[in-house]
Order: sequence, then C-alpha cells, then structure tokens
Amino acid sequence: MELWLFTTNKSTGYFGDGDPIDVLEIGSRVASIGEIKQVKVLGVMGLIDDGETDWKVLAIDVNDPISERLNSTSDLDTVMPGLINATRDWLTNYKIPDGKAQNKWAFEATLKDSKFTMDIIKEAHKHWLKLTNAQNNPDNQEK
Repeated sequence: MELWLFTTNKSTGYFGDGDPIDVLEIGSRVASIGEIKQVKVLGVMGLIDDGETDWKVLAIDVNDPISERLNSTSDLDTVMPGLINATRDWLTNYKIPDGKAQNKWAFEATLKDSKFTMDIIKEAHKHWLKLTNAQNNPDNQEK
C-alpha cells in the first residue's frame, strides 16, 4: 500500500477518512439516487470526524434558479441566510443521538473559498487515481 494513504492533510493536520469527498448540493430540487448534476463549487468545510478530516463541499446545481446569484462563499450569507450556520450545526451534532461526541472543525468552522476547495478536490482526485491504478494493476502497488 502506498505511503500517501497514511499521511496527514497539510491543511488540517489530521489523516483523511478514506472516503470520497462529500458534496452538499444546496439547490432547490432534490436529486434522484444516482443522478449526476453539473455543479458550481462554492466552498468547503473541514469537518474533523472521529479524528479524521472529512471534507464537506458546498455546491449548487448550475441549473438551479439561484445559481447565477451564488458565486462565492460570501454570496451564501446574502442569498441563503442561515444556511452555513444550520449546516455547521447539523454536521457538528448529528452523531450525538448515537451516543457519540460532537464533531470538531478545522479552520475554526469557517467555510473556505472556491479556490481552496478546488485544490482539495484536485488532491482527492489525484489520490483516487493512484488508488484505482494500484487496484487495477497489482504490480503498481509498490511504485
């Protein structure tokens, strides 16, 4: 197994959770299971879940009626007041009913901008490519 799977994230100081990035699409229409949408990336929150980085990307369907009004993290407070706080509160506390502790946050629970988010997405994609290459080509696992 390659060493990159076992390194801490330079932005958060925590290991990743090994899962794909979670995208929270905040548009007005609920997607069907398996539906693919083209989205505009707005920002990312660095949830620390059980001591691991669990990225939460906020995005909007490009075909959503309010998509044109959302171009930055600051637009969210104007166009959808309370959304960031409600999302943060839910993600902080959703495991409590199962008897688990509150989740913690990187970056003092702030929403990072789209440039930072795209860097995180690119990094995750790079890791995914390495992982799928290693799984599909066992001879490449040690390279």
